[in-house]
Amino acid sequence: MVVVFFLIILIAPILIKEHVSFDAIHNVGAISLYIFFVKALSFKIRIGKGGIILYTSKNEKDIPIELSKGKIRFFEQLFPQLKQKIVIKQMNVFSNIGLSDAKNSAMVAGLFNIVILSAFSVIKKTKKSARFKHVNNVAYNQNKFAFAIYAQAFITLFDIIYSVIMSLLIVRRSEKYESFYNR
Repeated sequence: MVVVFFLIILIAPILIKEHVSFDAIHNVGAISLYIFFVKALSFKIRIGKGGIILYTSKNEKDIPIELSKGKIRFFEQLFPQLKQKIVIKQMNVFSNIGLSDAKNSAMVAGLFNIVILSAFSVIKKTKKSARFKHVNNVAYNQNKFAFAIYAQAFITLFDIIYSVIMSLLIVRRSEKYESFYNR
């Protein structure tokens, strides 16, 4: 009975919802991650000189983006493996763009629309079941540049564990061969 319970936990899909919004004019945004309808992470973001600054509701945290060489190698192996295993159910992008001039606002909004739809088509090539939606609002006579992304995806705990283990093995093997050839 216990074995069956753990097997079900390993193969049951985990529902992940991601909400990202950013206003480039005011340099403020928000990121939140939900796992099974429970908020796992929630940050306000701002882009500063040193990189991205994350705020919590209690205090300001400056998160450095620098990673060690080993961590970068690990993430370079982990992200493609997770990307391959994740199932995207839907992705919605909402944008509100304006440049105080109707002609320029329409042109920039159209360019943003092309970039988003191109990204959707690249994702759709590998994730056939994904549904995409882009709502583009043009603020013709206002100065705005804000967007929001809502994504819903599934992944199993087994896939996460497998990806982490394989990434660790690949990194260790490559470090072993590098040390052998650098003698």
